[in-house]
Amino acid sequence: WAKAGKGANHMGPPLTQLRNYYGEEVAFYFAWLSFLTRWLFVPAISGLVINIARRYRGDTIDTCDLTPLHGILMFLWATCFAKAWERYECTLAYEWGTFSMSGYMHEHRNVRPEFRGEMRIS
Repeated sequence: WAKAGKGANHMGPPLTQLRNYYGEEVAFYFAWLSFLTRWLFVPAISGLVINIARRYRGDTIDTCDLTPLHGILMFLWATCFAKAWERYECTLAYEWGTFSMSGYMHEHRNVRPEFRGEMRIS
């Protein structure tokens, strides 16, 4: 995927070609790695900025006022990352026709086979 040219995808592996050759499981693995790598730039940049500020001020990691801020930022980042991956995973599963096989359908359906009664909107 490192080749240049018209229509080349510079942001990650060629997922469609990987899917066609190796199957969905391998393609999802490479999609996950590519997605994670792109999203890790946020904590890397924030950690670098906080580390530079800490060293400039002469603080230790225990006495730096920015450490709790970094923790809160990482909490928000992790929440957004998990939701964004779930959306991207569902998009790929829908495009590849494997959405019904994904865990999302089974986790978010409230249909119970033991239910007896009239089906209606609550």
